[in-house]
Amino acid sequence: MSLSQVAATTQFGLGLWLLALAVLVVWRMLTDGRMMQGLLSTRVGVAGFEPDRLQLVVAYLIGVGGFLLDCAAALRSPDLEAVMPDVSENLLTLLAASQAVYLGGKIARLRPKGG
Repeated sequence: MSLSQVAATTQFGLGLWLLALAVLVVWRMLTDGRMMQGLLSTRVGVAGFEPDRLQLVVAYLIGVGGFLLDCAAALRSPDLEAVMPDVSENLLTLLAASQAVYLGGKIARLRPKGG
């Protein structure tokens, strides 16, 4: 077996493994309600959600979607060598601003100890 055949077999196996892992995670998220519990709220027993957590999840999903679109465009390029695209400045700005809003909300929810 040549080195290119070993590389192709390994790449196929890794892709299959990652696909199986993604299917398992999605299956658990859909069938087990506890997996998503606490994603949008941190305070136990308090109804509702924290907006800073919601915007963090939305920004993450937009960022992942945008990067996947960049990856799909790189694969469709007429270039014979498909390369991983660079992360755009806009995506980095979006994620940094989202993290700043999330941390600001987290700091605002802090309560003084012993008071």
